[in-house]
Amino acid sequence: MMSAGLRRWVAVCAAAEAIGMTAAAGAARYADHVLQDRTSVTVALAAAVIVTGGLVEGTALAVGQGVTLRRSVPSIRFRSYVLVTVLVAGLGWTAGSLPSLAASSSSAAAPAWWLMVLAGAGMGLVMGPLLGTAQALVLRASVRRPWTWVLANLLAWTPTMAVMMVGASIPSASWSTPVVLVWAVFVGTLAGALLGLVLGLHAPSLNGGRPRDRLVLACLRLGHPRSLCRSVVGLRITGRRSGRTFELPVMAAESSDGLVVAVGQAATKTWWRNVPDRPLVWVLRDRQWLPACAELLTPEAPDYADLRSAYQARWARARLADDDPIVSIQMMEAHPQDERSPLPTATQRVNSGPTPFRNVQRSGGASWRADSQAARQVKRAHP
Repeated sequence: MMSAGLRRWVAVCAAAEAIGMTAAAGAARYADHVLQDRTSVTVALAAAVIVTGGLVEGTALAVGQGVTLRRSVPSIRFRSYVLVTVLVAGLGWTAGSLPSLAASSSSAAAPAWWLMVLAGAGMGLVMGPLLGTAQALVLRASVRRPWTWVLANLLAWTPTMAVMMVGASIPSASWSTPVVLVWAVFVGTLAGALLGLVLGLHAPSLNGGRPRDRLVLACLRLGHPRSLCRSVVGLRITGRRSGRTFELPVMAAESSDGLVVAVGQAATKTWWRNVPDRPLVWVLRDRQWLPACAELLTPEAPDYADLRSAYQARWARARLADDDPIVSIQMMEAHPQDERSPLPTATQRVNSGPTPFRNVQRSGGASWRADSQAARQVKRAHP
């Protein structure tokens, strides 16, 4: 089922492209009428009408995308985003509308559909990265991964332009103007929905996890494929400075104390640095998010060697440096009803009975190491 954000992207882009396709089709019909008396003036007028139709599409798309992005990225430079989108998308759509003009002004047979698919896909391969780069330059001051938007536009505009080109080549001179406009609304809606679907799937990656990480997390939520779910878990961590929560998949191994995650190439990663100050985490396992406590261990820690051995026994091919840290994760017994609700407070855990984790919420990361050692002693005494 689509999330609210994804539905919003599909609806906005579908509406924008329906407006743009209708404007372009109307402009092409008017240009065809004007060019019945072909002079330098009428040619210039027809060109101006076609460009105007493209700018209408670009403006509708730019405003719709800008408003949608501003919901998740309040600091976006809205005017700059609209300007670059109008220029790039508007001019690109102007080129894409030319087949409609040719089809309506000539009695010759329309090109084969597969030629139009190739032509549209080729335009998308050029226009997508160009538009994505222009938009990323605006977004880079507001989001963590602006260049993700370049790939998103490449993947979105390639099939979208193919649909638009095929749809624009179908109407003939025998079609009445109202029928052409209705057809344009249909094709624009279909193409825009496809555009919004791809962009909406990538939009959360601008400030969140990478697209491939989000795909793995989606598989873990579904429980398929099983081979993936047996070797990878999801981890939800709170940033020690920003206070934001973020999710990522990690390769984990079973240990006598719970789960162990080795941080390979630690210098290139930052998530593990939050563990000492934010030991309360969530683990996505068996298709649900469960609360847990995490502890960061360095080679000087007493249990480091045992946990590292447990991890390497499961992941024999993992390349770990001698000083790579280890994160030990112990699942908590308390399971809040809402997976995104705060973890149980210290008072709630104390009232529910003795637990070695009672000081974690109250004192943050300062008392976690002592609690972690107590937890291990309890588990060893009562296996």
